[in-house]
Amino acid sequence: MTQKPAKPAKPAKPAKPAKPDTPATRTKREAATSGAEAPKTAAPAKRGTAAAAAGPAKPTTRARRTTRATAPAAVKPATPTSRRPPSYDEISQRAYFIALEQGGGDEVANWLRAERELATG
Repeated sequence: MTQKPAKPAKPAKPAKPAKPDTPATRTKREAATSGAEAPKTAAPAKRGTAAAAAGPAKPTTRARRTTRATAPAAVKPATPTSRRPPSYDEISQRAYFIALEQGGGDEVANWLRAERELATG
C-alpha cells in the first residue's frame, strides 16, 4: 500500500502594518498601560464640511413618511379596439383543430371560422 505525500506547509501571512500614532490611539494605549479607561471621543468630521465648522453633531430626527393603501386599479374589459388581432400561427393552429374535430372539411371555411372565434375571444 502506498502512502499519500504530506501536504506542503502554507506560507506565513505578512504582518499588518502598524496603525499611525494619532491622539486617539495614544490615549487608548496610555489607558491600557495605566489601567484606566480611555475617554470616548467622536470621530473627527471631514474637512470642508458643514459638520466640521458647526462643532459636535446634534442628534437629528426625521419625519416618518407614511403611505396610504391604494385600491387596486380596476381592470377594464377588453374592447375590440384594445385587443391585438390573432397571429397567423394562432389562426392556422385553430383551423387545424377545427379540421380535426370535423374530420376534414373546407380549409377556407375552417380558416375563416378560426379567425372569427379568435377575434371574438
